[in-house]
Amino acid sequence: MLRSIVYAVTLALLTVTSAVAGDDLSPLEKAIERDLIEGWTARPYGLRLNRFLSACEQGEQSGCNEAAWLMETSGYSTERAQAERLLKSRGSCPYERRAFSMCLYAGRMERMQRACTAGNASVCRKWGDTLQLLRPKDFAAALNAFAQACKLGDGAACRSGAVLAQHDPSLPGADETGLRQRGCELGEASECWMVAKWHAEGSHGYERDHGKYKELMVQVERLEQEQKKRWTRVRTEIQKDAFARLETARAAWRETRQQQGPDYCIQHATGRRAWVVGSVADGAVRDWEACRFNDGVTTCQPQGGPAPQTMEQLFDACSSILEASPVKFEFGFHARRDGALLSCYTHAEDCSNDCGEALSVSRAEPGRCP
Repeated sequence: MLRSIVYAVTLALLTVTSAVAGDDLSPLEKAIERDLIEGWTARPYGLRLNRFLSACEQGEQSGCNEAAWLMETSGYSTERAQAERLLKSRGSCPYERRAFSMCLYAGRMERMQRACTAGNASVCRKWGDTLQLLRPKDFAAALNAFAQACKLGDGAACRSGAVLAQHDPSLPGADETGLRQRGCELGEASECWMVAKWHAEGSHGYERDHGKYKELMVQVERLEQEQKKRWTRVRTEIQKDAFARLETARAAWRETRQQQGPDYCIQHATGRRAWVVGSVADGAVRDWEACRFNDGVTTCQPQGGPAPQTMEQLFDACSSILEASPVKFEFGFHARRDGALLSCYTHAEDCSNDCGEALSVSRAEPGRCP
């Protein structure tokens, strides 16, 4: 009882006064903010990247920054190569890892605070994450944001807040037990596991109760299985959407070629800071060169290595990539309005390197390459 009262009082003290955010924003600014919020809060990699790229295409530099950071940290060499080009051409942050990250985090603050104040639980959690990454770190404010998100029903935020409270019980409002209990109530398997452990130990204010421990462990197993099924359903829908957008891009590219002529110049990545560029005429690559950037110097070799793929070949390769199993992989597809492919990839869940397959196109222009 005392624990519940303490937690309720803590949440009351941490509650941020609700406000209607963004009333003075234009329709375009509201659309950009929606894209950024979805990019911050969505889990599937492809969905996040598409939302950031959408904001970027509408002229929002922070959207370009976010997209570039996501690609830079994706584990794909082809994505990282495109990240550098995107950031330098359309972003506002420097392409140097530490300076890039600090610029990115600082640029999120105003929008995240506004959305959290308006009651968006997922953004409150992301805001808490970001507050821990800034220099100097603000753990008290981060705990405040996590507790607010937890109160609003975000179980993952309960877990994040509990970890902070565990590491520093002196923080204002630190209540690890209350946060983990709330997280379990919201269906977080990891938090139910902690509460079960405390019942087994008879610690953190709980009496030793082996029956309760066994009951909670059954719940943990059920929640873990439900989560796997839920994310497989989400990834299946994203896969279907990626295939649909691929076919739309194919049709748009055919129409573009009819309008502009069959010849075009194409450039696509072959590795980290490596690419090929060549002229396509009558559906085949005629001339090309392979390039690489090392130690500040770009070197290119005419007819070096395999020829570039045509856009039609890249579409076919993308279709094969998107055939991967949604049980394991997330999916992403992005193309220009004229149909030119920009990126197509699979990304294995909870993976940091060698995570799947990817294509990245940085250039598709009418006429022969200069």
